[in-house]
Amino acid sequence: MAGSQREKKDPALKASSGRKRLNVQGTLDLETFQFTFVSGEKINAETTKQMQEKLERNNPAMTAVHVFVDNAPHLSPIERHWGMMHKWVIHNRHYVTFNQFTETILGFFRKTRPDKWKE
Repeated sequence: MAGSQREKKDPALKASSGRKRLNVQGTLDLETFQFTFVSGEKINAETTKQMQEKLERNNPAMTAVHVFVDNAPHLSPIERHWGMMHKWVIHNRHYVTFNQFTETILGFFRKTRPDKWKE
């Protein structure tokens, strides 16, 4: 009987996002460690174009920008950066709403990461 009562209780944590996703496309300057990113519902040609335009705007004196595509070995600088985001924002944390989740991740990239980069 105790087992059947336990099965009828609400879960301790309710899912917050359903099928919503936050996709972030980012670049990491290996000299300054400046992180530039765009986010959206999908990563596609349009977001890649937005990223290129943002890089050009942020680096007007550059005559060339070398881009290394993600999914390189896990020890590449950008993969370590994603790992840092997961550690600070996602691991062992629950967000009640998708908006909280999104704002926390974007806040990490805009504020926490620049402030805590040395750590």
